[in-house]
Amino acid sequence: MGTKLAFCCMASVMTMTLTACSPYFTENETESGKENNAVLHVQTRSNSGTEIEYPAHIYAFGTEGKCIAKQTVASEEEEIELNLPEGNYRIVAIAGAPKEDYLLPEQPTWDSSISLTESMQATHALMMGSSTIDAKKTASTTVTLSYAVSALTFQLSDIPEEATGVKVHLAPVSSAVNFKKEYTAREQGVSISCEKSENLWKAGPVYIFPATGGQTILSIEIEDASGTNSYGYTYNEALKPNYPYVFSGSYKGKFEVGGELAPEGWQQTVQVNFEFGEAASNPTTPPEETDPEQEVNPDNDEWICEEIPTAETVTEQMFVWKVEELSDTEAELLLIAPEEWEVLASETQSTLNDYTHAGMKGWRTFSEEEATEFKEQYDSRMTTLNNILKEGNMTPFKYGKDDRYLCGDGAYSFPLKTGGEISATGKSKAYLLRAVKTVKAKIK
Repeated sequence: MGTKLAFCCMASVMTMTLTACSPYFTENETESGKENNAVLHVQTRSNSGTEIEYPAHIYAFGTEGKCIAKQTVASEEEEIELNLPEGNYRIVAIAGAPKEDYLLPEQPTWDSSISLTESMQATHALMMGSSTIDAKKTASTTVTLSYAVSALTFQLSDIPEEATGVKVHLAPVSSAVNFKKEYTAREQGVSISCEKSENLWKAGPVYIFPATGGQTILSIEIEDASGTNSYGYTYNEALKPNYPYVFSGSYKGKFEVGGELAPEGWQQTVQVNFEFGEAASNPTTPPEETDPEQEVNPDNDEWICEEIPTAETVTEQMFVWKVEELSDTEAELLLIAPEEWEVLASETQSTLNDYTHAGMKGWRTFSEEEATEFKEQYDSRMTTLNNILKEGNMTPFKYGKDDRYLCGDGAYSFPLKTGGEISATGKSKAYLLRAVKTVKAKIK
């Protein structure tokens, strides 16, 4: 088969039937202990009648999570056998995973990861399914596969004629999924380049591993001869596997997530409306429900509230890092924004200039001193911090060996891993940007 699945005609499921036959063993096989094995014959078929992207990979995991046997099906006509000692197994089937998109482990365990080869995106839709069997002399099971990815398509209109490039940055996404179909906790961002076709800028379909957080951050980046402008939006839902997201909209107008291109096999298309662009009523975020107990004056950064928030809590989807009491009714707060971006150091200021959250503009990077203090404070407490952020529907911090956050207005960067130091930024490396802001909170 080997035919690439088209976005508009994807199969709903792939069913794999594993049927045992009476085994015949040679004398050597009997001596090696295979007389107690069950031989499973594998056949592949599609319920919907459309072509499935082969090869498909089949794994048998024992109760301790070790891979006991694995086979590859090159086409639906090909039979394959798995020799399994009697016992209980979890059979996992995977399809739509070519080497150019996905890295499959050679010697997997139950917890091993299937990762994307690069860029946190793929052009093929990975499918996974599993079933539990008790392997006897004869055994059979049916494994129904569903998409383990989210499908993203973008179609942007009314982009200025002078634009030379358009990208969509989306976060968080996961970098891998294991054989239990659990997504990695180390979440990242993805940058999707659009290409101009007549009067439209298009991208996709591309496929990503969704994250488990509570929200999705979009940033539309438009580049022209004068520089780059970014327009952000917080969608307060996490992307889901097996769902198509069709983004179609216009610059300075309504930008819709949805459409009529929900192909067979995917869940119902999700519909979300928001605006982006300088003339939009909400260039960075949709209208939010305002807490009647809190009001923000964006001009002088005063926050009028019923009570002063406490440090290390989340309010209005912002992490209150520091609280300095000024009087019985006033305090200075250092707030951390709910989302983050992956940008070049040169894009720091343009990204922050367009950012608004909770009615407030004027966000900035960590200062060098704040970066050092933040790193020292949470060096051994990153898990605790990220749990607080996740509970507050905020994007958690990343602290892998290659993750560095911008500070000092983009001139420097720092890691959150142990032992890393603040250093000057380079021109070509992408860094993580997390906005912070100092405000004065006043009790009514």
